Amino acid sequence: DHGQILLDFGRTKVGQEGFRPDRRKSIRDNRARFGARYEISPNQDFLFSVNFIKRVDRPLNNIRSENTGYQFEAQHLFRHEYFNSVLGGGGYRFKSDLEIVDFSSSSAFEDRENVYFYTNANLLPAVNLTLGLSYDSFNNGEDQPRVDKINPKIGVQWNILNNLRLRAAWFETSKSHLAIQQTIEPTQVAGFNQFFDDINGTRTKRMGVGLDYNLSATFFGGAEVTKRILHVPMSGLQKQNEQQ
Repeated sequence: DHGQILLDFGRTKVGQEGFRPDRRKSIRDNRARFGARYEISPNQDFLFSVNFIKRVDRPLNNIRSENTGYQFEAQHLFRHEYFNSVLGGGGYRFKSDLEIVDFSSSSAFEDRENVYFYTNANLLPAVNLTLGLSYDSFNNGEDQPRVDKINPKIGVQWNILNNLRLRAAWFETSKSHLAIQQTIEPTQVAGFNQFFDDINGTRTKRMGVGLDYNLSATFFGGAEVTKRILHVPMSGLQKQNEQQ
């Protein structure tokens, strides 16, 4: 249970009211998770993870939102002297029920399937190259068409000195509704984060260059320049407001 925690510094958007100190929100969240790891050989592992969730939100006294579903993932890890690879995939099924007391109720179903492959190759002793490819197919439960997207990924890391590393990356992602906001898929490419809390269905391109410097065993720093290009879908409510 908590109050209104939106940090908008007193500013409001069109059609929204401002801060209300008397507003309360109640969340009841129940989750269960099962995971397993099987060592196929000294350089190969198989991972499996399944999650179940039931979450009930009451943002206002007359509104009740219930989300139930599950998410499963599997992954194969391979390690070699000169390269390693990550091959995996998964999916989820999710149901969202929205009830406005004495007014209306609705249900929406969301589902997703994805596969991915990443490899990190040590072409030279001081250079590590990351190549990846993922495929996402999901429905976000609204009136948007089903999203089918292939996402290429490339990154490189160069240890210029023992304590100085140059990083660069370019990759694409597509934001789906992770049932529990967790995944065993690699979340970064060459140190650049792939996944953000964007609107579901958002397609993103990210590119960046970074420099990491270790001054000592306990002190380090760096600099990074990055750019994200987002293509955000419009929800049915946004389209209706735009038409009006």
